[in-house]
Amino acid sequence: MPEVIEFGIPKKSAAVNLGRLHPEIRYRVRVALATDGLEQARSSSGARPEVNQIEYRRRYIAWRNYQNGTGPKVPWAPLAADPNRVWPDGRRGSAHMVQKAGGYKVGNFPNEVGWAYAIDIGFWGNPSLADKKLLETVLRRHGMVRNVPSEWWHFVPIEAVPPYKARYPMSALTGFGDRSQRAVEYQNLLARVTIGGKPFYTGKIDGAFGKISRDAAERFQMAHGLAVNGDWSIDDRAKGLAVLKSQSSPSKPRIPAATKKPAGKPKTKRAKIRDEIKTARASLDRLEALVLPKNS
Repeated sequence: MPEVIEFGIPKKSAAVNLGRLHPEIRYRVRVALATDGLEQARSSSGARPEVNQIEYRRRYIAWRNYQNGTGPKVPWAPLAADPNRVWPDGRRGSAHMVQKAGGYKVGNFPNEVGWAYAIDIGFWGNPSLADKKLLETVLRRHGMVRNVPSEWWHFVPIEAVPPYKARYPMSALTGFGDRSQRAVEYQNLLARVTIGGKPFYTGKIDGAFGKISRDAAERFQMAHGLAVNGDWSIDDRAKGLAVLKSQSSPSKPRIPAATKKPAGKPKTKRAKIRDEIKTARASLDRLEALVLPKNS
């Protein structure tokens, strides 16, 4: 099965909607899944569409059937949440549901746009207990925790995520696992920016942000005093363009400073007197020409 990646996060199918998942959640999950040992981890469910009348009825029937065990089943019925339920924190229905803009909020996460706040992550094949434990441990380290005891695959964000800070917008970043035009632009840029005469990025320009791309980003960030995390942010891009511009600008030719002619030997006292006599004689000649009549 061909690999499907969106926002740097591997997905089990193209149907998994990560576009409406909050950008901070996408960032945390993407960084977490780059951990060794989680190569087979995949997102199996992300955001669910806003609840319009048709979608609302569909979800309500699925939830009701799940509760009473009657009626036709749909594949996602066991995971359905009552779309009418309003939680104490203001969230409506499942955290997978796209919440109303300006409504539900996690800590300081911007919510001017309606986002979903839950993601399900599974594995290809049957994961072992150790796989599940590693997934939970790594995601917790990156600010994502389980909140449904019976669902080891379901994760929601917590506000505090040391040492990471909120990074918005996700659409302006690229990082490990991403396959996109943004990754192509990143590779092109760091292939042209050099250090010690050598480019930071020496791999293929293929839009696949892998280990070579991540190592190049870390070296660039370290060399220029940026946050070293192996991702590529707006600030990193701005710094990269500035460095490229400075490297591409032709150096101005050095103009030597104007030099004065070396002064001759200082005149002796006798030479100064001779000069004064010459000046006096010239003055007398001019005076005589004015006073004495000319010979006819």
